[in-house]
Amino acid sequence: MPRPWLKVGLVRGEDLSLLAIVDSGADTSAVPLSLAGSFGLMYDPSRVTVASGAGGLHQQYQATNSVTVRSEVGLVELRRPTLNPHLSILLLGRADFFEDHRITFDQRESSMLIEPYARRKAAGA
Repeated sequence: MPRPWLKVGLVRGEDLSLLAIVDSGADTSAVPLSLAGSFGLMYDPSRVTVASGAGGLHQQYQATNSVTVRSEVGLVELRRPTLNPHLSILLLGRADFFEDHRITFDQRESSMLIEPYARRKAAGA
């Protein structure tokens, strides 16, 4: 089965294009710490958190802002993603990507279907 990859890039700024994995096991989206500056993501380096993942325990940081990236399925908002010094690719997780998209993995057909949900109206709108 092909890997659940999406090509993503920055909306503005430097011409940066990379792969992101659609990760149903990730609570939040995560960005390699080495790309935080390119993505315009800010964080407090004195606030290290420990998280667990497929590779075991690791240290990471929480971005204090969000960023929008372009992808094969349209614009994607990464809402305060984690910043991980051990990642080399983006992880698109449940708290933002899966919240905004319906994702269907079809093992038998070796396919992945991604459909954006309609935008929710703001309260009082």
